[in-house]
Amino acid sequence: SSARSAAAAVEFDKVAAEAPDLPMFEHSYHRASEMEKDGVLSQQAMDDAHQKYLSAINTRDKAVAQIAVDSAKLHQSEAQVQQSQASLKQLEEQLSYTTVTSPIDGHISRYYLTVGNLVNQDVTQLTTVVSMDPIYVYFDMDEPTLLAIKRAINEGKMIRPKASPESVSNLGASLLGLLFLLPFPSWSALVGVVTSASVLMYAGAPLAFGALRLQLPDLARPFKLAGGSVIAPISFIGANFIIYWSGWNVDWKLFCLIALGFAILWASMTFGNNPNKPKLDWYSAMWLWPYLVGMAIISYLGQFNEPYLLPNHPILFGIGHIPLYWDLGVITIFSLVIYYWAISLRLPVEKVKEYISAVTYDPQTEGSGPPPVHPRVQEPGFSS
Repeated sequence: SSARSAAAAVEFDKVAAEAPDLPMFEHSYHRASEMEKDGVLSQQAMDDAHQKYLSAINTRDKAVAQIAVDSAKLHQSEAQVQQSQASLKQLEEQLSYTTVTSPIDGHISRYYLTVGNLVNQDVTQLTTVVSMDPIYVYFDMDEPTLLAIKRAINEGKMIRPKASPESVSNLGASLLGLLFLLPFPSWSALVGVVTSASVLMYAGAPLAFGALRLQLPDLARPFKLAGGSVIAPISFIGANFIIYWSGWNVDWKLFCLIALGFAILWASMTFGNNPNKPKLDWYSAMWLWPYLVGMAIISYLGQFNEPYLLPNHPILFGIGHIPLYWDLGVITIFSLVIYYWAISLRLPVEKVKEYISAVTYDPQTEGSGPPPVHPRVQEPGFSS
C-alpha cells in the first residue's frame, strides 16, 4: 500500500542521510590535497577527489531534505488509512441494518415485500409476526352457533374460559390507578403532585454527586463536571425551591404518599418472603427524615398555598407565617445544613465499591469488577 511505500522511502532516506561513504571521500580528498602540495599528484586527480567529496555531501543533504518530504507523504497515507477504516466501520454498521430482528417470538404470517423492492427505514412494513404463546384468534360466528354455545355453558356441558393472568393484572392495575386518583380533585392537581415527586427524586442526585466526589474522586468517567462541589449544593437548593413553590396543597399529598411508600417498604422488609431483599443503610439515611419533616413544616408555614380548596379544613393549606423572600432564605439555609449533613453520613468507600460492582459485574467481561456478594444471599461459587 501507499503507507508501506512511504514508510520504506523514509527508512531509505534515513540510511542515505547517514552518508556512510562521506568519511572515505573526505579522507581521500584531504590526502589528495597533501599529495598535490608535495607535487606527487596531478591536478586532474586532485579535481576528481574534490568532485567525489562534494558529490557525497550533496547526496547526504538531498537525503536529509527528502526525509521531510517522504515523512509528509507517510502521514498523508496514514490519514487515508484511518479515513478508510472509518468508512469501513460505517459501511459495516449499515450492512448490519439489513438483518431485521423481531422483538417477539413467533412465526411470520405474511410477506409484504419481495427481493428488490425499495424500503424506507421505520416506514415500510416488511412482514407480520404472529405470537404463538399466547396466541389470540379472531373469527366470526353466526348467531345460532353462539346461542348453542351459551346453552351448553349454562347446562354445564361446556366450561366457560377463565380470564387470562394478563387480564387480571391489567384490571388490578387499573383499579389501583383509580384508587390513587381519589385524593386529587382535578387532573392538574395530580400533575402537580407527580411533578413535585419527580423534583424530589432528582433532589437526591446532587447529594449522590457530592458523596461520590469524596468517596471515589479518581473513578474513571467520560465527563468530569468542573466546579461540581459548588454546583451540587446549589442544585439541591434549587430542587427544594421548586418543591416549596408547588404549594402546601400539593406538598402534603406528596409527603403522605412518601409516608405510605415507607410503610409498604417496612411491611415488605418485615413480613415479605423475598430471599434477595437488600440490607438498608439506615445510618447513612439518617438525614432523610429531618429533611422531609423540615420541608413539610416550611411548606406549611410558607406563602404558597391555595386555601380555597378545602376551607373547612385549615390544616390542608399553609398559614403564611414566613414572609415572602424570607422563606427562600430559610430554605437555602435548611438545604445547606441537610446537604452537608448528608455528605458527612456518606457510605464507606468499600461499601460504595460493593454496590457499584453489583451493577457493573459481568461474568463474561474481564475487568468488570469483583463478583457482588449479597449480605444475606450466598452466590453460587462464592462465600458470603
